[in-house]
Amino acid sequence: MNTVRGRILASFLALGLLLLGGVSFVALRQSERGLLELAEQEGQALTRTLTEGFDQYLAARSAFMEAAAKHGEMRSGDLERQKAFLSTLDASKLQIQAYFIIDLNGDGHYLDGRVNKLGDREYYLRARNSKSTVVGQPVLSRATGEMVVIIASPVLDGSGNVTSVLCGRITANTLLDLASAQKWGQTGYSVVTDSTGLMVVHPEKDYVGILNASVPGKELPDTFTSAVKRALGGESGVVRYSFEGVERVASYARIPSTGWAVLMVSPVDEFLTPVRDMRRIIFLALGAAVLLMIGVSILIAGSVSRPLAAVVAKMDSLARGDFSSRFSSGSSLAEIRNLTESFNGMIDSVAGFAGGVITASSSLLARAEDLSAASEQSSASVQEMIGLVGKVSKNTHDTSSAIEEANAGVEEVASASQAGAKAAAESGEQAQEISLAAEQGGKALEQMVHLIGSVSKSGAQVNAAVTELAKSVSGITGFVNTITQIADQTNLLAL
Repeated sequence: MNTVRGRILASFLALGLLLLGGVSFVALRQSERGLLELAEQEGQALTRTLTEGFDQYLAARSAFMEAAAKHGEMRSGDLERQKAFLSTLDASKLQIQAYFIIDLNGDGHYLDGRVNKLGDREYYLRARNSKSTVVGQPVLSRATGEMVVIIASPVLDGSGNVTSVLCGRITANTLLDLASAQKWGQTGYSVVTDSTGLMVVHPEKDYVGILNASVPGKELPDTFTSAVKRALGGESGVVRYSFEGVERVASYARIPSTGWAVLMVSPVDEFLTPVRDMRRIIFLALGAAVLLMIGVSILIAGSVSRPLAAVVAKMDSLARGDFSSRFSSGSSLAEIRNLTESFNGMIDSVAGFAGGVITASSSLLARAEDLSAASEQSSASVQEMIGLVGKVSKNTHDTSSAIEEANAGVEEVASASQAGAKAAAESGEQAQEISLAAEQGGKALEQMVHLIGSVSKSGAQVNAAVTELAKSVSGITGFVNTITQIADQTNLLAL
């Protein structure tokens, strides 16, 4: 990722995924919460509808049984007349499976002549003692062997005394069909309990009449049994619980006329199906957005990285001394065009500066050549001065020899005047030669002084040339540093 292209691509992806992912997450959470709230409202509405349906269903049959018990034939006390009257009633319309009469001895008389001992049944005792119509608890029928619910209404004589109890039998399957008319979700189901919590309606038929929904156990979680207790207490609401690894939601209410509890249960996932569909669509959209962002970021990164790569290549050619070509990016971006113009201006400036350096170098070379010539001339002058000094030394030696010879001549004066005169003449000639030699030595000294002055001037010229050479070297060093800084900045920009 240490490239412009890689960083632009990573930045686009990170920013895009952060924004789109965040928005999608919030949208999904809000949608999930909203759908669950709507589902709970729907569940409560369905539960109220089912409660009212059961209430009306049982109230209608209770009213029918109460009206039949008050009929004159029933109040006659004659069992045969009572059976004949009940035979005329169309029980199929009211979904009453059968009628039977329980006398005060507890004997249950069916219309087909069969008799069963039913004096211990809860519904019989409640109806006889309260002298009012009651809906019994679910029981196992002794006549058919199936779970049934009995509606019992007392038969009163003219004095208001109970003479018998008229009963109508409704099967649990009938109530299950009634409960199935209302369904919450695709796989939801209804649960109905009597006033004690005993199951009256449940998809598992083995629970009906046996399992008490208000008592916690392995079949029912505590949250569910708590909802049943609240429903039996007259409350209504919604609870969520987990059972057999499935999260469920249950809406509960109470049937006013019987005190029974009604619950509607459904898996939570069924209400979140639109959210799952939305999540699938969002993931597809995110995938498409990622591909689009990759394509766009590659185009943008290319439009930036290609000109920068060209800048780096041009800088390499500049480092090799190629100032002839111009830089062209071909980009439509204003910033890149400005960079191109600035870079070409820099090339012109560097080329001019390099030309100045070359000119200064040529001048420096010429001065170095002059310095070399001056040095050679100084060396020749020194050699000439050395020669003159040697010549002066020789002449001085000759003068010393002549003086010694003059001294010898003076000593010989005493021996002979003629020889002295001749020697004096020779000494005069030698003195003339000494004068000439001294004059030549003075001229040699003057030439030496002149040569020393020339050497001094040549040394000053050498110092000046060396100073200018140092300045030129300093300028070349600054130029090299400038080129190095430009290359470093260009490499940083390319990174």
